[in-house]
Amino acid sequence: MESIIEDYREYQTIIRGYTPKVVKATWRELKKLAQYLENLSINFQNVQLV
Repeated sequence: MESIIEDYREYQTIIRGYTPKVVKATWRELKKLAQYLENLSINFQNVQLV
């Protein structure tokens, strides 16, 4: 899961050109989500937006 978050961080920085502040905020929120899902024993890759 760490690699997915880091890949997205790289995408935001290089491809999208987002500011470091936006990248850091998104990274922080994704880490919180990952921890929440882990506490519920839910696989990050199986989550779908409904």
